[in-house]
Amino acid sequence: MLKETISVGTGSAASVGAVYVAGQTGLSAVGISTGLAAIGGTMAGGLVVVGLLGIGGYKLCKWLLD
Repeated sequence: MLKETISVGTGSAASVGAVYVAGQTGLSAVGISTGLAAIGGTMAGGLVVVGLLGIGGYKLCKWLLD
């Protein structure tokens, strides 16, 4: 149970952190939309990249903890 919680937290933090760092400071509407656009070229592309980053962070953390 603890390994699963840590893995989910890592995947979520990786996704949110990437959007926060790439966009304007903050997680407001402007910060999220500029962050997604900066990561993926468009907002739709950014959603795909952020999704893959979250899944990858989760899987990597789970693999390291097992």
